[in-house]
Amino acid sequence: MFEYFIYHYGTQIIAAILCAIFGCLGYAIKKLAVKYINDDTKRAIARVAAQFVEQVWHTLHGADKLAKALETAEALLKKKGIDFDAEEMQILIEAAYIVNASESGYGQQAIRTFMEHTMKTAAGIRLTKTVFGV
Repeated sequence: MFEYFIYHYGTQIIAAILCAIFGCLGYAIKKLAVKYINDDTKRAIARVAAQFVEQVWHTLHGADKLAKALETAEALLKKKGIDFDAEEMQILIEAAYIVNASESGYGQQAIRTFMEHTMKTAAGIRLTKTVFGV
């Protein structure tokens, strides 16, 4: 009886099991790919937002400029349907500022002022001190 069952339905059972395994594997791979793509997109948007605010909002300084960069980045991420939290965006915007400061050759005083008055995260402050020696 068991041999009859395996003989007639064995290939269908194996096909169903393989289908389930490959389905789960595909789902896991997709989740990892989406996470990687979203993280990369968040970094890119943070950098673009920081550059945009630096170029467009000349009259804003310090915390106001950072708030405008956060607002811009959040709007772009919402438009793309990417989930984020405020602290994560804060860190990414601060990191983007550090990159912009390095590439644009900002003076030590401007960097120190931004770090002391605007940066809120310990990671951003530590990275600024390490990169610029302030």
